[in-house]
This record gives sequence, C-alpha cells and structure tokens, in this order.
Amino acid sequence: MFPEGMVGYVQVPGRRTQPTRIRFKLADDPHPNGLSSVWLDPASGKVLKVVRWNELDPGNRLVSTVYPLHTGALGGPAHTVVVALGGLALATLGGSGVLLWWRRRQLRAPRTQVATSPR
Repeated sequence: MFPEGMVGYVQVPGRRTQPTRIRFKLADDPHPNGLSSVWLDPASGKVLKVVRWNELDPGNRLVSTVYPLHTGALGGPAHTVVVALGGLALATLGGSGVLLWWRRRQLRAPRTQVATSPR
C-alpha cells in the first residue's frame, strides 16, 4: 500500500480475531515513527483498511503535527536554541524565587539582642 514508506511498527493484537496494524513512515509524515497505517486480517492477510497520516481525524492530525515541535525536530537549530533559552529562563525563575524567599525569611527572623545588665 505504501511502497515508498518504511515500516515503523507492527502491532499484533492480543486476540486472534482482531486485525494487525502496520504503521508506516512516509516521506511527508511529520511523526518520526509514522502514523500512516494498514490494517490486515489476521487469518487471510487481506487489507481491511488503509489510512495516510494526513487523512486522520483532526485530533490525531494535530498530535502528529505538534509532535515534531515537542521533540525539537521542527525548526532546526534555531528552534533548539530558543527552547534551550526558554528552559534556562524557567530554571532561573525557579532559582531566583527560592533565593528571594530565603532572603525574606532571613529578614523576618527575630533577632536576638544581647542583654546588658546595668551596673
């Protein structure tokens, strides 16, 4: 069904009556493992259903498009740098929050005064 595609997964079901799914990675598929699928009858090997990744329902199509953004495969080195800077900014905010909390805690701490006895 997809001679140009690479097999990503072969999903064998737990029951003999359920179809076997073979996922393919096509050239234009944004997901690294591919989402284009062929379902086969387990007894005869007959093709039951064929779905390209761009024919999926809107939710699965959105996930397949957002996944490369999540993994950093989309956008190249510039995207990787932006994501790294964003991660460093989040870490800096967390660290500065702890530092500010610690300083405020120190300012609120009761100070002990040395009692001097009058002579």
